[in-house]
Amino acid sequence: MRVHDQNISTQQKYGAVTQAFGLVSDELNSVKDFISAQLVTGSDPINSLLKHVTSRSGKMIRPGLVLVSARCCGQISDIHISLAAIIEMIHTATLLHDDVIDQAQTRRSSATANALWGNESAVLLGDMVLSKVFELCSKLDIREYFPILSETTTKICQGELSQNIQQRNFDLTVNEYLKIISDKTASLFACSCL
Repeated sequence: MRVHDQNISTQQKYGAVTQAFGLVSDELNSVKDFISAQLVTGSDPINSLLKHVTSRSGKMIRPGLVLVSARCCGQISDIHISLAAIIEMIHTATLLHDDVIDQAQTRRSSATANALWGNESAVLLGDMVLSKVFELCSKLDIREYFPILSETTTKICQGELSQNIQQRNFDLTVNEYLKIISDKTASLFACSCL
């Protein structure tokens, strides 16, 4: 059976992940609520843009990994909920920026922020989400995680920049390509499990 076969159910494709994340489903809902509470400002127009972001959460794989890792090491605490939210907010900001770079019109079956409000607003919205991450990090007692989070966000940016610089470079080696995707994608997955 091939994973990309359209007749395979989601349960068959992602059974182990779905089962593991089922163990932390209540906590994942708490992460979503926490993110929604953080992405609110005193401006109704900005709040409507942020609502677009919070109402279209994805599979929550990265925060799920944070929570499953925490559960494997003991109990899930409020700090884990906060860290899972921070990881997801970093991911969300990168997606907002990616959609501008890729000129994407849809994501998760909905219009992208750049399709709805233009590239400038989408980039600034991504920046706003990242700013909220910095604000959260400064308020929470998670100083020991700062080096990991900052190194990871730097790697993500380096990977994105490298990918952009290497567009149409047909001489790119496999190792160079793997470094790019390791930085831009795998680094946040790894960070989620630390």
